[in-house]
Amino acid sequence: MNLAGLKTIFYHYFLFFVRDEKESIETKTRKDFRAPLCVCLCWRKTLFTTTLSRQVRQLNRQMNESADDVIVTERVRNVVKWPTDTVDIDHNCSTAHSASDNNTFSDYPHTIIIFFPGNPGLAGWYVPSLQYLVQQCGKGFAARAISYAGHGTSDDIADVEKWQSRKKERDTDIPFTVDGQIVHKSAYMDMLDADMKERAKSMGLSNPKPPRYIFMAHSIGCHMIQRLLVLRPDILRRTDLVLYITPFNRMKSDRWSEFLLFRASSMPDFAINHAQGLMRLLSSFPVHVLDTLIKGDIKCDKGRKITVDLLQQPHFGRNFFELGTEEVRDLPEIIDACAFRVIGKHCPTCILYVGNDKWAREFHISDIKELQARGVIPKNIHTTHLPQLVHDYIVRPEMVTHVDEFCLDAIQEHVLQARKQPQSRL
Repeated sequence: MNLAGLKTIFYHYFLFFVRDEKESIETKTRKDFRAPLCVCLCWRKTLFTTTLSRQVRQLNRQMNESADDVIVTERVRNVVKWPTDTVDIDHNCSTAHSASDNNTFSDYPHTIIIFFPGNPGLAGWYVPSLQYLVQQCGKGFAARAISYAGHGTSDDIADVEKWQSRKKERDTDIPFTVDGQIVHKSAYMDMLDADMKERAKSMGLSNPKPPRYIFMAHSIGCHMIQRLLVLRPDILRRTDLVLYITPFNRMKSDRWSEFLLFRASSMPDFAINHAQGLMRLLSSFPVHVLDTLIKGDIKCDKGRKITVDLLQQPHFGRNFFELGTEEVRDLPEIIDACAFRVIGKHCPTCILYVGNDKWAREFHISDIKELQARGVIPKNIHTTHLPQLVHDYIVRPEMVTHVDEFCLDAIQEHVLQARKQPQSRL
């Protein structure tokens, strides 16, 4: 089999769930947006100020890439008995006893950005973005990210099948189902709360205010955040903002792609067996060969390394398709207005849609505006459309910056500024 043939198989069995339909920008029909001159003059100053602010932040980003003002800790933790990749990002607080003392410790944050990834469910892809947000938001901010149960490159994390006959020791519904993954994330939030209490105790703080939360997610992770916040009002009451990046509601594409996907989702065992067979084959390939195969589509070095490791992990194929096919079969195909109302009573939601996205179609923007106009969902749900981006932006470094800036702008507008003027928060 030649490399082109292998690459085709690779797309069908792995990237089918994350890649977007490709459409050349040059071939898109350019719409003519003509606005009245008075409107142009009104937002001209705002546009200039926003652009200048982003340019300054981009310069700071380049200068701070190697800065050690934050601590990034990637570790495996047991969450409801399942080993899980997690990420902690905190500001450094150097001890002030001596200039020669190099000891550092993490500060006690007043706000924590909580991140849930999209499928294939690994938080490692998003570490640079979360690190940037923590740096830009300043002291008092921290970030936490958690991968999906059963989604990882090591056998200890990915080998779920060996526990199916011992469900009392480890419940395999946790990694294999959407409901299980939400239980997993809920337990992680309880662990995080315990971590913060322990940190406050170790720092000698008496009764500090519990940190506030900013929830942020990509694709199917948005659904998990929405479900979590509805099920856990105690967490929702501590939430200041929800950020959805291309939230997955339904798959809408050409008829042939939809037919293949829904057929695969109705026969998960067939898809799983083929995926695992392919991954066993790929595990025998040299790393540099797989890296070459995917280099054209995944330009991020770290993203390629994670992808290659996953492709050579046959156990992951089952976990990925068990969860992915359930998402396609069972997730609601309409906007959850009830969840928006519940969350909207406590905090705003900012949603980013991108171009030609078959997983998070831009017509949802019109749906949201229509529901708002009818008074069905609150006005504090804000949508943004960046047509130059794609759903799997995270493996395209030139797109990541745009998403990071969207998130940072939302945090600055709806959290930092709102805290100065609490009455205008929502």
